[in-house]
Amino acid sequence: MCVQIANYKNNINNAIPVISVLIMTLFSHFVYPGYDVFIGDHKVYIPTILQKLNQGLFPDDIFLSAAQQSFSLFDELVVFIIKTSGVSLFKVLFYISLTLRFIFLYTIYKLSMYLAKDKILSLFLVIFFCLALTKVGSLNHYVLSRSFGIVLGLLSLTLYF
Repeated sequence: MCVQIANYKNNINNAIPVISVLIMTLFSHFVYPGYDVFIGDHKVYIPTILQKLNQGLFPDDIFLSAAQQSFSLFDELVVFIIKTSGVSLFKVLFYISLTLRFIFLYTIYKLSMYLAKDKILSLFLVIFFCLALTKVGSLNHYVLSRSFGIVLGLLSLTLYF
């Protein structure tokens, strides 16, 4: 019985950082800095995605024939998710942004736990990155192809340690 109680307390202590990071992710998505769509570099990626979904759109657009969109798989990933799930473009971008932001903040927590070995300091750093999300050169408040690179790079560091 004592072992079960100890395991239960250990599971709760392990879940607290995940729940805290999830709450901070939701805060950063819905309160500050928020989530924007169809701004910034979305002006480059959204027409490409729309054209891949409907080949009849933008038939003579010179900008879409440029090679910039061919350097990443971002638009192909979004088109694949839209075609397989039937979810709208806005929702796909929103869910990808929410997922990437959670992974980003959680990897910040895990890396700071590895370096500082202090749960309070690590959660403070997550709060700092959450509030300064667009100011520290990390993630934008809208999802882009480079968001995947930042998050996957941090995730690989976390998995390495």
